[in-house]
Amino acid sequence: MKNIQPKAHSIRLVIMTILLITVFTRCEIQDNFEYQPSPTNPNLNMTAWEFIQERSDIMSTMAEAITRAAMQDYYSQEKGYTYILPRNNAWKKYLTANKYASVQEIPVEQLQSALKYHLVKGKVNFSNPDEFKNPNEPIAYQTENGSVMYLSRSTNYQGLINQGTKKQWTIITSNLEATNGTLHVVDDVVFLSQ
Repeated sequence: MKNIQPKAHSIRLVIMTILLITVFTRCEIQDNFEYQPSPTNPNLNMTAWEFIQERSDIMSTMAEAITRAAMQDYYSQEKGYTYILPRNNAWKKYLTANKYASVQEIPVEQLQSALKYHLVKGKVNFSNPDEFKNPNEPIAYQTENGSVMYLSRSTNYQGLINQGTKKQWTIITSNLEATNGTLHVVDDVVFLSQ
C-alpha cells in the first residue's frame, strides 16, 4: 500500500510537468503591447439615396417611404444635407405606434413632413471638434420641414438628437460621408418634442 502512493505521486508530477511544458511552448510573445488603431474610412463614395438602396437589409422601409413621398431628389442631389436615416425596425415601431399596417397607409403629406424633419440643412459631423467643442451642449439646426432639430454629442462623441427636450434619441451609426452629405443612422423615426 505504501508503494502505491509514491507511484501515484510520481505519475501526477510527470503529468503536471508535461502539461506545463505544453502550455508554455504554445504561448507566443506579443510583438507590441501598444494599441495600434486602424484607420476607418467614413467616405461612402455614393449619394445618400444610393446608400439607402444598397443597404436594403436595414433601409428598405426608408427607401419605400422616400419613394412614396416622391422625395428621391432630396437624397440624390448635391445639396449638402445631414441625413438622419431611420432603420427598418424604427419604421416598424413608428407604424405600430401610429396604427398603420404599412408605409402605404401613411398620408403622403404626413410622410413628407416626417422625412423632411430628418433632413438637416448643412453637414453635421459629431467628430468635428470645432463644431462640438463641449459634450452635451445641443446646437439648433434647421430642418427641411422648417422645424428645429437639436444635435449634440456625448463625451464619447456619440451623436444625440433633441437632447434637453422631452424625448431624445441616440444615433447608432454616425458620420458616414456620402458624396452629397453626412449620414447618421437611428433606431427611431424622430420628432421634436418640447
